[in-house]
Parts: sequence; C-alpha cells; structure tokens
Amino acid sequence: WAKAKRLRAAVYQQPRLDEEFFVYPLQFHPESTVAVDGPYHSEELTNVLNAAMNLPLRYQLYVKDHPFASGHQPWHFYERVSRIPNVTLIDCRFDSKELVRHAKAVVTLTSTMGLEAALLGKPVFVLGHPFYDFHPMVRRIKSWDDAFALFSAVDEVRCEERENRAFVETYFLASREGSYDLAMSKDDPTLAQ
Repeated sequence: WAKAKRLRAAVYQQPRLDEEFFVYPLQFHPESTVAVDGPYHSEELTNVLNAAMNLPLRYQLYVKDHPFASGHQPWHFYERVSRIPNVTLIDCRFDSKELVRHAKAVVTLTSTMGLEAALLGKPVFVLGHPFYDFHPMVRRIKSWDDAFALFSAVDEVRCEERENRAFVETYFLASREGSYDLAMSKDDPTLAQ
C-alpha cells in the first residue's frame, strides 16, 4: 500500500485523452495465462521498451499498472519506465474502459484488456497466445522486428459488426454456466461441480 501511494505521488500521471496513444497493460505475475500463453514475453520491462521503440513518432505509450498488482514490480522498474520519453505510467485506478475507448490500440501479452479493446472495435497487438487471438481486431507480434510495420498499419485493422457479434456468439455457445468464485465453492459443495 505504501509503495502504491508513493508511486501515485512520484511516477503515475493522468492520461491526456486528447492525444494519440497506445495502451500497454501490465499483468499480474505470476499468473497462468502469462506463464502458459505468453512465456517468451513475460518480462514486462522488455515489452514496454520494445513497444515504445516501435511506435510511430506521433504516439505515446500509456503503461497502466494492474489493479491487483499495483506496486508489485521493483521500484527501479517504475523509475526506468518513467524515464522512457514516449511512455507515461498510468495509475491502476484510472478506468480501463475509458482509457481503451480513447486509445488508438492496445499492446499486450495476454491481458483481458485486449479482449475488451477488440470488442470495443480497437486494434489489439498481442505477444502471447490469449484465448481471443482469433478475433479480427487482433494481430500477433511474432517478432519485435515486425512491430513497427504492424503498429504503423494500425488504421488498416478493422472488422465488421457482424464479425464482432459472431465472435461473442461463438464464445457464448461454447460456454457453460458455472461459478468462478472459489471461496464460495468451498462453502457450498454444489457450486464446485
């Protein structure tokens, strides 16, 4: 808590929603989707540096801390990120959907912010293999050598409303009703089934 408070005072900044920016959400570590779906890109500092270096000049990179991992990175991580000229660290308390709505695109490893962005019609560039990587708004960064070209073509990433609807319907039809509240399932054995 004290570290997060110190970050708010020293390095977090308010986003300027009127400028052009990409968003990179920091992820919770350790976390299964990072370890399983994105193991080759799990070093957040490397991802931030590479994303920032490959953005076209007119864009900023907004790095948003994870709400459940705010301040979990070492202090030198935040200092280093805050010194990158086209990078702005955003407080985890800032509304993610508001940030995505104003962003040009999202760059992520496997974060669900990428899914939210795709469903909102924003281009998403993924490093890992998230469960939503077949959405038409998602492009995979296979190598950082390809990133500048991908980011520069951000305006060419589009999908029809019917494609977005088909994506959501497919997931709905392939899903089962259930509970993910593990704490509740311990109290009620019928929910654990």
